[in-house]
Amino acid sequence: MTTTTPRPDPLPDARSITRTDPRATLRLGHPRELLALVPYLLGFQPRDSAVLVGLRPPGRQVGLVARVDLPDLLRPGGAELAAALADHLHDDGTAEAVVVLYAGEGDPRDPERGLRARAGSRGARAAEVLRRGLAGVGPVTTWSVDDGSYVGPDCRDRACCPVGGRPLADLSGGDLAGRLVSRRGGVAGSREEVGLVRPAA
Repeated sequence: MTTTTPRPDPLPDARSITRTDPRATLRLGHPRELLALVPYLLGFQPRDSAVLVGLRPPGRQVGLVARVDLPDLLRPGGAELAAALADHLHDDGTAEAVVVLYAGEGDPRDPERGLRARAGSRGARAAEVLRRGLAGVGPVTTWSVDDGSYVGPDCRDRACCPVGGRPLADLSGGDLAGRLVSRRGGVAGSREEVGLVRPAA
């Protein structure tokens, strides 16, 4: 999967593009890299949210990114909201979607139920609403990012997604994080902090 910003004409020589060039293509090789990218795409760290990332051909390019409040998906009109999101993804040329849940409940899977969704899990309920609503878009992959960990809520393989998930630190370290900060700047701690001007020291 890739995310691209347009290059100006004429194209610069490849040797002249520095690691901080915002026009360069950022290639992602692992789902955790897409999960790390989400807050940078939004400009803030999502909470109590579902983020949908549309992937378009060719090459699974990142397309439309939409964030919705979890409570809105869990209300009686949640199915209509999911259908409206599906329409937007379809109009954007999405062939595959990634849903990232920020439900604040940790690993939504229950080890006593064979790693199936915990009873009462808000994230699992929201994922089901989205799964039904996005059925016509293409394959949908769901991830949960919460409380210091990330996990594939549909994954039953303990080696891949151990109970409790993988450490959130996996999403913030490494070369990708450095490139994201240098290209896009920092990420606000919450939606409410976006655009706030910090007082001078």
